Amino acid sequence: MVCTPSALAPPSYTDLELPRWSCLPSHVALADFERLAPASADMPDRLAPDLVPDQLAFRYGIDLFNAGFYWEAHETWEPVWMALPPNSRERIACQALIQAANACLKLRFGRAKAFGRLAKEVMRHVSDATVGAGRVAGMDMEAWSKAFQCFADDVAAGREIEYGFSPANVPGFPLVYLEPT
Repeated sequence: MVCTPSALAPPSYTDLELPRWSCLPSHVALADFERLAPASADMPDRLAPDLVPDQLAFRYGIDLFNAGFYWEAHETWEPVWMALPPNSRERIACQALIQAANACLKLRFGRAKAFGRLAKEVMRHVSDATVGAGRVAGMDMEAWSKAFQCFADDVAAGREIEYGFSPANVPGFPLVYLEPT
């Protein structure tokens, strides 16, 4: 099955500016930390799972991912993941988001095999996080996982990378309980 990406751009969930450039993992010192820092400035050390959708870092990570800033999304979500209780559905869902960002970063560098391996991890985490409910952390993770799986299938079949990788083809994250800014 060939997936058709949505023609609609995902909404923005923060008023924060996107980075001026995308960071390469081998050049982390060159990341646009000035634009990334405000998102995590008020991140608590411990976070109740029901507060995840309200966290600026969580929301900004979604904006970053949806705009194709995968390394930056990963870095922004990591403090959220670390603050959540071990084995909580929200922590597992956050781990899925981090792995999805990592997978897309690998694909950006033409590493389709690494993308495929990580995409399987993403789907495992989503499955674990959505047991009993498809909505986690204000997101319809079940719906997104179906779109991401379709995208991963396209990559595995060579359809996505045949003409070059485009972040526009990666399924974005629509939140279901939050108002876009």
